[in-house]
Amino acid sequence: MISLVRRILHRPVHQLGSLGRAPRSGQRLRNERFASYLASNNRRSLNTDRQDALLAGRRLMRGALMLGLVALAAWVVVESASAIGVF
Repeated sequence: MISLVRRILHRPVHQLGSLGRAPRSGQRLRNERFASYLASNNRRSLNTDRQDALLAGRRLMRGALMLGLVALAAWVVVESASAIGVF
């Protein structure tokens, strides 16, 4: 009797259903738990264009950093040569 009352009063965290739509020709969703999870969490999809842009931006910044390091090294060499020429 107690287990029957527990079963009746138990409320699952995520409702397992077909997202409020009538099933087509009597078929149910293949994975109702996954569909219910997506519906309850309402997550946005990943924008792959933004990820590609981020990677391209990182590549551009890495190139600019390397160019800056090469320019700094060349400037140090030129200044050292001019300092040695003074003495």
